[in-house]
Amino acid sequence: MRLVVLATLGLALVACNHQSPLAAAPPAKKAAAKDKPADAKSVLKQLANFYRPKKTSQFDFEQKISINFNGLKNNVESQAKIAVERPNRFVMRQIDPQSGADVVCDGEQLSMSLAPLKQYTQSAAPETLDELLTNPLIAGGMGGRGPLLDVFADDPYKTLMEGVTKDEYAGREKIGDVEAHHLKFEQDQFDWELWVAVGDQPRMLKAAFDMRKTLAAGGLNEDQLKDAEMSILQNYKNWQFDKTLPDDAFAFEPPE
Repeated sequence: MRLVVLATLGLALVACNHQSPLAAAPPAKKAAAKDKPADAKSVLKQLANFYRPKKTSQFDFEQKISINFNGLKNNVESQAKIAVERPNRFVMRQIDPQSGADVVCDGEQLSMSLAPLKQYTQSAAPETLDELLTNPLIAGGMGGRGPLLDVFADDPYKTLMEGVTKDEYAGREKIGDVEAHHLKFEQDQFDWELWVAVGDQPRMLKAAFDMRKTLAAGGLNEDQLKDAEMSILQNYKNWQFDKTLPDDAFAFEPPE
């Protein structure tokens, strides 16, 4: 996944001391251009430009993975607190240690721990967030791929739009009490949706992933896929940007 938006607004500037009634038409067209409905690429570009200069980001993360396949139904829910600091520090701590992996990169060492198994693994820290966020340790620890990681890349738009074959602007919706742009994207391996806050802070609010194409790629026949479901729902809340993070925010403690 990867995304970007190139929005072009045509602005007609008319400077004239004397205007006839017909000369007043251009300002009306200008207003119409300004009110032109958003498109998915332009909204995604706004999001990318908003996140790119951020030195630090903190937020609460919620995820629900739903699987319904061959008589097996399962929902896996998790909540975590996440912080990111450029160039290469990252931490995800589970609210419930039993629900998933903790991931910590302090800038020198990358660690992932599984509290239920009382095990952890460590390796040298990548030098950049781009390297960090494509590391299999991180991807596996997050339980799914999504904009959650990609917005912190050096070029968020390019990263998000990678592999996208179709995009759609689905209108505006309320996520809680926040007005949001609803975007839809298609890729060969999965389809996904993204909700981005309207206004001067176009932050991520919610994402949804339909992974049925991944099941189909695994060789399942039409009957097996008929009632199959594999989806990921992610919520992003309580964003804070460019606040100083203490060193102990990225401290790793092995599970006991």
